[in-house]
Amino acid sequence: MEINRGSKNEYDVADFIDLPAWAILIRVLVDYETDSFVSILLAGSVALVAICIFLFVTHEKIRQSNKDKWWIYSSIFFSFFVYSFSAVIAVNCSFDTSEPQVYETTVIDKYISRGKHTNYYIKVKPWGHHYDVESIRVPSSDYSNYQVNQKTMIDYKEGLLGIPWYYLE
Repeated sequence: MEINRGSKNEYDVADFIDLPAWAILIRVLVDYETDSFVSILLAGSVALVAICIFLFVTHEKIRQSNKDKWWIYSSIFFSFFVYSFSAVIAVNCSFDTSEPQVYETTVIDKYISRGKHTNYYIKVKPWGHHYDVESIRVPSSDYSNYQVNQKTMIDYKEGLLGIPWYYLE
């Protein structure tokens, strides 16, 4: 198969980076509650640097481009910024096989946040090393299962990459 290098219809792998990055980011924000923002920043920054170095070393088209080079670099950097941080959280939580520490707490309130998207939350009393009342997002299908003054369990896990995270049982 011959590739026409002068064609406007020439595609590049970098053209298809944005959609998966945003999809992963949205999924991780919906699915996981992490406990260490600093650890996410550290691991995400390492992943971002590694991905950018790999891309620029192996991706000849970007290095040889003279037209709108700043736009290409900033676009790719932003995409990989989103991708690296969300991928770190996804890998940390999805592949975590650690035994959870189970904490009992009490639901003290529940509410629905409406805006561009509707989110469902329950407020729980302090638990484990969380010393303040905390709002935890729950799936809409589970929202009606929680009642004020009900006892509930929170599973706290170490994370594959050492970034603690938790979820409601």
